[in-house]
Amino acid sequence: MNEVSVTPQATTISISNHTTKTFEKYTKTVIHFHRWGSSPPQFIFLDLHGTVCDSSFIKIGHLIVYGVKETVSNVDPSVYDTAFVIENGQMKMETDLSLNGHRLRGSVHYINGILNTKNGNIFLLNGCDQIIIPHDSHILTTKVLYFKLKSQYTPISLKVKHSFHLTQPNTFTSTQKPQLQTININLVLPFGLMAVELVSVVKDEELLLLIEYRVP
Repeated sequence: MNEVSVTPQATTISISNHTTKTFEKYTKTVIHFHRWGSSPPQFIFLDLHGTVCDSSFIKIGHLIVYGVKETVSNVDPSVYDTAFVIENGQMKMETDLSLNGHRLRGSVHYINGILNTKNGNIFLLNGCDQIIIPHDSHILTTKVLYFKLKSQYTPISLKVKHSFHLTQPNTFTSTQKPQLQTININLVLPFGLMAVELVSVVKDEELLLLIEYRVP
């Protein structure tokens, strides 16, 4: 794409500012938002628009979304050093940004997953049915959201497969049954290999998954 724009929208989240800058090989958008309320779930939508000068050269594009929890004053400044700097009171985006190369020891990361039960019971994690993360990472919690609104929801039970050949499963079940269910995992992955399978009998549903883990 030779021209890309990103516009953020939200439900109950207040977006205070967003800035976009286009570099030679990618476009970067920094979005500042605040959650004034505490009623879950919270949604933020990104509208991505782009134009291509020559359709014969279209290849796979990647949309990478990342951010930090808490406020600027509460977060280690090194998180922001590779994203932007402040010059003369204005935010300047760095051009030597390496989205996958910056890692803080002991930091918390997130994996997104999705499952349409019409297609089986294995979650796609960041687009894959099995992934690898740094070995000895500590899986903290998972959140599962029923995308459809209805009056009653089934408690979610997940099987987390790990070990070198994904042959060792651990099953975790939600103790409540709202639309958004939080499950405590507390599992260390020695080999960093993982797949997530839905155990609950749920038909014709689309489930969104968020996995929180800490790197060693």
